[in-house]
Amino acid sequence: MTQEITLNENEDRALKNYTKSLEKLRKLKIIRSKNITGDIGEFLAMKLHPGLILVDRKNNPGYDALDPNEKKYQIKYSDSKESENIDLGDPSEYDYLIIILGSNSKHKLDDDGLYSPYTFSSADLKDHWPRTPQGHYTLTKNKLVDFLKILESIHTSV
Repeated sequence: MTQEITLNENEDRALKNYTKSLEKLRKLKIIRSKNITGDIGEFLAMKLHPGLILVDRKNNPGYDALDPNEKKYQIKYSDSKESENIDLGDPSEYDYLIIILGSNSKHKLDDDGLYSPYTFSSADLKDHWPRTPQGHYTLTKNKLVDFLKILESIHTSV
């Protein structure tokens, strides 16, 4: 037995627009898997660092891309007002972390621009990023603010 789903005009239009947008994003090769958010982050990271090459495996553990010198990059993207903690992976598995925060991200520090990108070395993360009690590296707005202050004090004292 089939039931009918009734949508109002706005709901119907929004879902159709979403489907069309997904089709266009796939055609432009911005989205390459079912992980839409991750794919958008990887696409933006490629624009930020044009020499990066995404690994073939779409859910590669540890890192997402390589640069021409074989340095490994982990890429994280957030554009959510709800997301509390973002897992940053294990810095011993990559050389650099790219974090891109969209205009809706709860973690964004200012209202300037559509995206706020950050690139950090795994060495800086291991030495200065605060870990959870379980030893995990996670992104919160407060951790990002504190980490940027630490990096600024290190680089101004050198």
